[in-house]
Amino acid sequence: MSQQYEIKKMDATRLSYAKLLGVELPEGISKRAGFESIFYVLAQPGNELRLSQWFVWSVYRHLARHNSVLKLESPVCEEITEIAVNMADNEKILNSIRRYDGASLRWFGNWTAPDGMIIEGGSKRTAAFKAAADGLELYVVRNDSLLVEQSSKGGCASVFAILVLFGYAGNMIVTNFFY
Repeated sequence: MSQQYEIKKMDATRLSYAKLLGVELPEGISKRAGFESIFYVLAQPGNELRLSQWFVWSVYRHLARHNSVLKLESPVCEEITEIAVNMADNEKILNSIRRYDGASLRWFGNWTAPDGMIIEGGSKRTAAFKAAADGLELYVVRNDSLLVEQSSKGGCASVFAILVLFGYAGNMIVTNFFY
């Protein structure tokens, strides 16, 4: 049995951001189609700065969900633009951005839907994501769980954390036993 999901519409704020970047979208367009359209237009040659601005803004939204130090106003604000200028001048970073698809910029990493289905967003392992995250470090409280791909199986980080916890606790027990 498949679950039906509501198609979310692009809100007025995101429509206005698209317009700031030179992309006209019709009202009522779905969020997915809107992100795809914006990315398609901005990925064209000559739009490197605007593409970088949109990408940095997308990473900012991901990182700042609950950790915002400074509320950045839009994809064309001074802080985003400063980071984007550096990225737009780097061909390796631009190629990394262009490997994404527009819809994947709605979120990064994996998340689990209410029905248990795992939804994949854009990768957090690319040169572009890392460059944007590093540039945004002044504006977002560092939360490494938002920077690293999450595994649905706990993985090495969980095992390491448990070993450190028990190793530390074990040292305390041994130390207290001998004193």
